[in-house]
Amino acid sequence: MAFAPSSLILANYILPINRALYVMRKFTLILAFFVVSACSSIEDVSNKDFVNINMGSVSSTKPLFVCGNKLDSELTNQLVINWGFEKCQSGEHVISIPENSPLKITKVVRHTHTALFTRERWLAVGNFENTEFYYYLDWVTQTDGTFFKQSSNVPWR
Repeated sequence: MAFAPSSLILANYILPINRALYVMRKFTLILAFFVVSACSSIEDVSNKDFVNINMGSVSSTKPLFVCGNKLDSELTNQLVINWGFEKCQSGEHVISIPENSPLKITKVVRHTHTALFTRERWLAVGNFENTEFYYYLDWVTQTDGTFFKQSSNVPWR
């Protein structure tokens, strides 16, 4: 039978575990700091020169759905293109919008979410029959704020 002194057991098994747990605690605290310090902001950019989509009273050019997809306390319903389904494929189905239906696009907003990284989304906000919605615009900005991609392809005219 082999005999191992307690100092050998301590040095080989217990101390490395304690060091690993210490490092994990530090990592967890740093990660928790980034999660807790996250912030989100919504800025109305409707009156800026770079807004190149039709706003106000418009009509849909494709069949659409309004789906419950909460992005923020203000932005709760997402406008999505209906690709031949009977109801929303993701999120709660709120309402179907046939082609050539009247929509009202009220504003364009920049939704910025910052935590460990910054994410910027560009959204058109509007309503259909008193149901408010947001629509993701296909806009991408570079780090200096200039547009890398700014598509004016939206499902309304």
